[in-house]
Amino acid sequence: MSKKHQGWPEAADLTLENIQTGLEDGHFASVDLVATYLSRIDKVNSEIKAIAEIDPTATQQAAILDKERITGTIRGL
Repeated sequence: MSKKHQGWPEAADLTLENIQTGLEDGHFASVDLVATYLSRIDKVNSEIKAIAEIDPTATQQAAILDKERITGTIRGL
């Protein structure tokens, strides 16, 4: 996560509880989470080759979810 989110676990160590709490408390947004995971994938995928394809609209979808969250619509994890 960015400097704003220091103290939060690294992407590999995030739990659903960490993610839910971080989103609910406004410590980060969905777009931040997507960026964190895309960075992690970029860092390790050449070694483990676990991710075959990344949805090119992932960041746009996250932005839509962030707007929904601001207006009170919260979807499950």
